[in-house]
Amino acid sequence: MNTRKTRIWTGWNGLLNYENGTYAQLIGYREAGSGAFLGYRSYAEGTYTVEGNRVLFQESNRLIHLGGTIYGERDQLSPINPNPDVWAELSIRENGSVLNIHLPCNPVSSAGCIPDKSYNKLVAFSGDLL
Repeated sequence: MNTRKTRIWTGWNGLLNYENGTYAQLIGYREAGSGAFLGYRSYAEGTYTVEGNRVLFQESNRLIHLGGTIYGERDQLSPINPNPDVWAELSIRENGSVLNIHLPCNPVSSAGCIPDKSYNKLVAFSGDLL
């Protein structure tokens, strides 16, 4: 019997793959303490084009977990409509080790504003989640 409680889960969100003009993004959960990957909340992939300090994200595939739990295996995720194309402003900080992405607010509703996202440069990581 699994007695794991929600208090030991931690959320995790990251852009995991930036090579050859493609990206993959996931929201997942890791076990607090051990860091063991527990499962996916969502997964998206697409292409990007950089022009100066701007990037165009063009999402081609989006999957989301719709089950009774808050996460599941990647093959348990359900397809939904990809997000529309979006331009974002880029900045590099902390001697090139942090990439900051600023997405514009939705012009119709200020509730559509997404906070800036910062990503730490990774020296190496396991690509088994993609």
